[in-house]
Amino acid sequence: MEDYLNTPCPRCGSKRIISRSWKEKVKTFSGTIEVEHTQIICINKVCQKNFENQRALEAKKREEERIKKEERLLERKKQKSLAKKVPLKRKK
Repeated sequence: MEDYLNTPCPRCGSKRIISRSWKEKVKTFSGTIEVEHTQIICINKVCQKNFENQRALEAKKREEERIKKEERLLERKKQKSLAKKVPLKRKK
């Protein structure tokens, strides 16, 4: 972890610090496991703000893509169910 903190920010070259750390229990197939998370931020407030804005835009874009994907899936299912209801004409 120290090596990671000692590397400069890739966006601006400033130092990075640990903002917060927390532990979370995650359920697995074999029980639960405790995971420790650490949030590392840039000490340059402008750089960190730009980073957070970029992350928010990316998250919004991912959410929009997820919604579009679900809509396409529902449309395909609807088309498939309609195709099953319409019988095909057989040639004699």
